[in-house]
Amino acid sequence: MPDTIEYEDINYTVEDPVAIIEFNREDRLNAASDKMLAELRHACAQAEADSAVVGIIITGKGRGFCAGRDIAPGGASGPSKPEGDGSLPVELGDPDVGEGYARSYAYLATLRKPVIAAVNGPCVGLGFVLAMMCDMRYIAEDAYFMSAFGQRGLVAENGIAWMMPRMIGIGRSLEILWSSRKVRGTEAAELGLAEKCVPGDQLIDEAKAFIQMLADTVAPSSIHAMKKQLFRSLELDFGTAFDESRQALAEARASGDVTEGMTAFREKRPPNFKRIGAD
Repeated sequence: MPDTIEYEDINYTVEDPVAIIEFNREDRLNAASDKMLAELRHACAQAEADSAVVGIIITGKGRGFCAGRDIAPGGASGPSKPEGDGSLPVELGDPDVGEGYARSYAYLATLRKPVIAAVNGPCVGLGFVLAMMCDMRYIAEDAYFMSAFGQRGLVAENGIAWMMPRMIGIGRSLEILWSSRKVRGTEAAELGLAEKCVPGDQLIDEAKAFIQMLADTVAPSSIHAMKKQLFRSLELDFGTAFDESRQALAEARASGDVTEGMTAFREKRPPNFKRIGAD
């Protein structure tokens, strides 16, 4: 795996089987700077290459998840590691998910490991986009989603107009985007914007527990394959998606993970699957 580096606008920690990426601009409610976004991408690449990491949690330090793009004078800028110097990956994830996901923050959908947004506080504007691009969202009871785009004369940014209706439908998406109202934890889970709503002091533990369950029972190769299938299928007709699923099944059956899974089942023991990033 790449050497772990020290970041400035995020914190990055690994506790097998979890990598936690924490936005670290607490005094700005973790409003996104250029540096923070660049460091997020770099940390995702580190986590993907690390065999100790089965899943990734993205959260915010302090009271907020991410209050959007930092629009204060000079707030959005700041030195970031330039792409191409070896410190920031130019490419990461699985390109076979689809060319469309190479755009902007949709690269989160291409990562070969599950990504959970642990929304601990205000999740606004660009923060809302980042959370929607994650695979799953856990939200604290007192946290909220808010688009805020229309209040700034903007539009539904960075693919969120494509993603949201697939989660909650067109009417609900328009109501939330047009009104820019706060969608708090319990309602977010009821609507389907979040998979789980929990007390704030249990948020990270709940996300960790899910990833631990995956690490204990599920083949990382299966996690990767199913994630790719679902995101690719959003852009395919049924016949093509069906045919690709048959091909993926043939590839899975030829892998060592299927043999290990079947053997573990017969021997009534936990499986010992190979992790992604392992040599």
